[in-house]
Amino acid sequence: INSLADFKGLKFRTVGIWGKCLERLGARVVSLPGGEVYPSLERGVIDACEFATPAIDRKLGFQEICKYLKLPGIHEPCAPLETLVNEKSWNKLTDDLKFKVKMALRDSCFEAMTKNMKQDAEAMEFFRGYKGLNVSKLSPDMIAEITKIGSEELDKNAKKDAMFAKVLKSQRDFRKMVEPYADLIRLPYPYAK
Repeated sequence: INSLADFKGLKFRTVGIWGKCLERLGARVVSLPGGEVYPSLERGVIDACEFATPAIDRKLGFQEICKYLKLPGIHEPCAPLETLVNEKSWNKLTDDLKFKVKMALRDSCFEAMTKNMKQDAEAMEFFRGYKGLNVSKLSPDMIAEITKIGSEELDKNAKKDAMFAKVLKSQRDFRKMVEPYADLIRLPYPYAK
């Protein structure tokens, strides 16, 4: 994929809003359960897939049957980590136990995120050295156009669903607040030596 036109006619396994974006680019989106992705790629039922993180993709062995790995995964800028608790059970806890549960969850999320970052970096190092796998990035122009299409799809969903609209507004407000200062409040990776 060297241009957005290269998506046209591609049988691409994905779901959700990302699938809608790819359809707008001319891809034929196919929804498949995880266990069917590898054999479908192998048999030519699909041409490409979006599945998970680099570490998980490596474990599933996609590099054995795919010639290209295109990055970044702009459709998923973050990984949602959640814990669901029955409200009645939660309300029965004392305030000190609620605090301990919240701190334990925060700690486990942080540990999961840092562990995943390390595993993804190891997977990328592996992919870069894997014979027969071409690892490359989408161009800035491609990313900008996909981002524009994605934003339009998010807006469509927000018009149909009040909760979606509320969450999207919160996310966009947060981004507007933080993004202008990102390079001032966080050191880029090259400086963390």
